[in-house]
Amino acid sequence: MTALHAAYLSDGIKLNSKLGMTDGSSDGFIIELDGPDLLKNDSNKQLLVPRMKKLPSKLKDMFRTIIHNKDFGVSLAYESDDLLPPGLLYPVFAQYVVSGLAEASEKYSSHNLSAPIKTNLHFSLSRSGIISLDRADAVIEISEWVEVPRKNSSVENATTASSNISAEVGPEKASEENKEGLNSDSVVSSASNTNTTAEEPSTVDLVEKTAGPGMSLLKESLVEAKGKLEALDKKDAERRKTAELKNNLESYIYATKEKLGSKEFEKISSVDEHQSFMEKLDEVQERLYTNGEEATAKEFQERLD
Repeated sequence: MTALHAAYLSDGIKLNSKLGMTDGSSDGFIIELDGPDLLKNDSNKQLLVPRMKKLPSKLKDMFRTIIHNKDFGVSLAYESDDLLPPGLLYPVFAQYVVSGLAEASEKYSSHNLSAPIKTNLHFSLSRSGIISLDRADAVIEISEWVEVPRKNSSVENATTASSNISAEVGPEKASEENKEGLNSDSVVSSASNTNTTAEEPSTVDLVEKTAGPGMSLLKESLVEAKGKLEALDKKDAERRKTAELKNNLESYIYATKEKLGSKEFEKISSVDEHQSFMEKLDEVQERLYTNGEEATAKEFQERLD
C-alpha cells in the first residue's frame, strides 16, 4: 500500500484512478466504570474509539454522560485483549477517580431535581491516536416555578373599543376617553407560573490513579528527564554546527586548490607564492582528515577565518 501511494504521488507514474489514504486508529479504546451500586458487567463498558477510526486533523473532543450520584472510577482500556500493543499484558492503561458527586448529591437533595445527577466525561483524541481523559463535570437539573407576566386582555379590549369610539365622537374626545380607559384597566395585572429547568454545573475532582506501564512520571522524574533531553539537544545542535563548518572548510580547500591551478592565478602569482599557498592548504587538509573528528566548531571557524 505504501508503494502504491508513492506511485500515486510520483510525477513519473500516472494511475488511472484517484487514490486517497487516511490515518486510522490502530487500536480501539473503551471506558470501564467501577463504583458503588455499579454492576460489574458489560453494561458499564462503553466503546469510545472504534479500531481503524479515522484520526482527526486536529484535537477532537468527545464526551460521555454517566448517570450516577456517587463517586466512581473510570478506566481507559484497549477494546480487545487479543490486539494489545507489544509489551502490554493487560488492556487497562489509565485509571481515574471521579470524586465530589456524593457531596453534590447531598447539597442538592432538598432541591426539586427534574432529572438524576449526570456526569459528563470529556475526552480528547489527538491526530497521533492518543486518547486522554481531560476533565469531568457534574450537571444538576433543577425545576423552578418562575412568574411569567401575561398581557391583560382588558387592555386589548379597551384599545379596540377606543378605535371604534374615535370614529363617532371625534379625535380629541376619543383620545381623552382612551387615556382614562387605559389608566383604569392597566392597574389590573395577571401572571402565570411556569415550570422551567435550569442546569447548574457542579465541580468534581478528577484524580489519576494509573499504575504500571501507563503511569505518569513524577514531577521530579519529569524535570530530570527534561534536563537530560535539553542536554542531548544541545549536543546535537553542536554536532550539527561542527559538521556544517567542517564541510564548509573542506569545500573551501577544494575550491581554493582549483583556483590555484588555474592559468589566471599563475599569471598574477609567483612560483613561491603558489607553492606556499598549496603547502598551507595541504596542512589544513591533513589535520581535517586526521584530527577532524575531535575538533570543535570553534576550531573549524577559526581556520575558516
